[in-house]
Amino acid sequence: MPQIPGYRIRRSVSAVLECYRIGTIYPVLKAGWKWHDALRVLLAGLVGGVVVGALIGFGMDIDTTTTDFVFWVFLPAQNLIHIGAMAFIARTRGFPNLSVALDFRVDPKQIRWVLAGAVLSIPLAWLSGGLRILLGIEEESSQAIVERVIDTRGTATMVAVALGVVVMGPVAEEMIHRGLIFRYLRDRGQGRTSTILITALVFSLIHLMDPSLYNPAGAVTLAVLFVFGIFLGYIRDPNGDLGAPIFVHSGFNLLTLIVLYYFPSATSV
Repeated sequence: MPQIPGYRIRRSVSAVLECYRIGTIYPVLKAGWKWHDALRVLLAGLVGGVVVGALIGFGMDIDTTTTDFVFWVFLPAQNLIHIGAMAFIARTRGFPNLSVALDFRVDPKQIRWVLAGAVLSIPLAWLSGGLRILLGIEEESSQAIVERVIDTRGTATMVAVALGVVVMGPVAEEMIHRGLIFRYLRDRGQGRTSTILITALVFSLIHLMDPSLYNPAGAVTLAVLFVFGIFLGYIRDPNGDLGAPIFVHSGFNLLTLIVLYYFPSATSV
């Protein structure tokens, strides 16, 4: 008799219990993501964010290029549309809700992973610096959003930046990468190692949407993000849910944000 992977057993039991809880008879065990669903979600967020930004900017005669507008309008709209698109597609794929579709459960006790994420940012910064030295790369390369953060002025905007970078960003990104894509690969029979590596690679390469990374220093940043993605996938698999990687991602971004606010000249991935 063929062996059923433990991950699938946990996922199936979780899905059945969730269906019982909400009183539905959705065919959850037959539900599944498609390979192009992640692409649709990403495009929906990108296009939706631009459209919402344009409508609000032109409708209210606001400069859409300012840091305030990016963090108060564009990024929140983009992240919310990401999540909304996932919820809509999940229902069309036969899932009763997004929680079941992504194994999206968060235990308050997992908040300790925020500290792990903050601590992890230190060796990753060392790795980034070491790779630059090893490869003889002298120029720095910061992501465009990092430059926006450094330019932040005013308490209200700093709050918007913190909410976007520490809360909404990690939630949306982990729902896509360690949620949708991870779940798709595991449900299609991919092994643990290959699933972790593929999701980490996609997580890293998706940052190529930022033109500022098209240079040698940017390649180092992508390599560090790949390593970060491996860690996020590693803690996602045994826990069977998104709580741990979301909190680690938040902790990583939180310490990075603090460094950028108080030490803006510091190098960041």
